[in-house]
Order: sequence, then C-alpha cells, then structure tokens
Amino acid sequence: MDNDTRTLLNLTDPHLNFPHHWLKYKTIKKVRVAQISCTLSYTPRACPNCGVINRGQILKYGFYQAKHKYGQFRLNH
Repeated sequence: MDNDTRTLLNLTDPHLNFPHHWLKYKTIKKVRVAQISCTLSYTPRACPNCGVINRGQILKYGFYQAKHKYGQFRLNH
C-alpha cells in the first residue's frame, strides 16, 4: 500500500504492516465489499496486566479483528 492510500484511508500508524496482497474483494450480505488486511506490530512498553516494565522479556501475542466502514467508492474500469 502506498503512502497516499494510507493517508486517504487514515491508516497512518507506523506500526501497521500491509502484506503484498493487502486488498481483497468479498460479498457480505449480498453487498460487494473491499477488505484491507494488515497487522499491527509493536513492542509493548509494559505488561498490560501487571505493569512490569518490558526489558526484552515481554512478547505480545494475540490478534484483533476490526471492521471500519467507509463511504462507497466508485471504480472506473
């Protein structure tokens, strides 16, 4: 994903990493939608549960899936 597209979609967090094939089209409830895939990667400063400061021993595991709705875009092919 290029920088202009990231800015247009307000995906400006530097910790967002986009794979080579970041855009997929699928149909949800008979509506064709564009799905953007990315991962959020960063090193936590401290444990969110106990507050221990990270000195290289804390790893972040897990995932979170979010859905954000944008207005309709018209593609001219």
